Amino acid sequence: MLSTVARLGAKFAGKTGESFATNFVADSAGSMLNQAVTGQQVTVGDDLVNGSRAALGTALFTGGSATLAEAAGPAGAAGRMLRGDGLLGTTVNGAAGHVAGGLTAEVRAGKDGSALAWDAGTNALTGGLGNARNLVEDEKETAKGE
Repeated sequence: MLSTVARLGAKFAGKTGESFATNFVADSAGSMLNQAVTGQQVTVGDDLVNGSRAALGTALFTGGSATLAEAAGPAGAAGRMLRGDGLLGTTVNGAAGHVAGGLTAEVRAGKDGSALAWDAGTNALTGGLGNARNLVEDEKETAKGE
């Protein structure tokens, strides 16, 4: 029992840490780039704080879903979605994780609910497409090495 808890704890910590690191860079840099491109003042401190909040929400979803998939061992589509396996699984997992991250950042920042649905849709689209693109690129790299 203790070894199972340790194994699942390690899985959760590993996936959460990996997801936080990559999403923190993407979310923070994306905010700064968007501000620079649209002529707004780049607010580095605020962007780092907001990026960390969004990345934490995404990371907790990613780590939690991977750990749940390992603990419960669901088969079929549900298991692939929780683990982020295959193109459909990674796309859905990325969309859901990005929505979780975006909502975490917005709620923590005290934003009103007027734009939450639009932002959730945008987050789902960018998270899903981002994960799908990464999977395709990873598969290309793997194929080159074989």
